[in-house]
Amino acid sequence: MNELAIQPDEFISNLGFILNQMPNYGVLIVADLSEYPSVMNLFKRIEGYVKKVPSFQIVRSYTEGASSFRTSLALPEIIISNLLTGEEDLKPRVNVKYNYLIAQKVARC
Repeated sequence: MNELAIQPDEFISNLGFILNQMPNYGVLIVADLSEYPSVMNLFKRIEGYVKKVPSFQIVRSYTEGASSFRTSLALPEIIISNLLTGEEDLKPRVNVKYNYLIAQKVARC
């Protein structure tokens, strides 16, 4: 979402199209691995937009805080030795922290 925060108005406009096309009881999940200020602002805008759409409800707000899990994903050696070497802080994540929001379409208006 960090990249989407560069053009938030365009993203929100596209989100409106997606919400309008969703079937009744469809679920929208928006998630990101970071809690950069730009990402949190975009979460806030997304949730604010969704709340204004009468046929949607927020099931889980991003304001409920981040979640995390410990991964035991075994990456191929070629990735570890050539990409995730630690240079420029590129390294495999062991503890993954993320935030998300969930919205559901409850009726078609």
